[in-house]
Amino acid sequence: MKPFLISILFALLLSAPVTAASSGENGRGDSLTTSKIEHRVRKAIDRTVIFPVDARGKALYGKVDVQFSVNTDGSLDIKTIQTDHPELAQYVTRKLQDIRLNLQTEGELLMRYRFVFRPQD
Repeated sequence: MKPFLISILFALLLSAPVTAASSGENGRGDSLTTSKIEHRVRKAIDRTVIFPVDARGKALYGKVDVQFSVNTDGSLDIKTIQTDHPELAQYVTRKLQDIRLNLQTEGELLMRYRFVFRPQD
């Protein structure tokens, strides 16, 4: 159990930082608001997306680059997802679609996130 938890923590630590850009009507994002939303999205992702295991109980490894928007109702809408591993793409897609944030934004917020799932040495 301990190696599994270490693997989860290691995978989360290796996740690339989230970047965000506002696509509001006036083209100017409120950096404080954007920063708070970005922080809440990062927390939700860290709680939801853990080191994946396939149906056979085998750990999945690889990188997944995702571009998504945070909608005005707090849901995430995946725009693009890139990886060489279809099972990882399905896993990340399913997990991100389950996230519902209790927030309201003035406009759509576009974000990018890189997941790196690696075996523990």
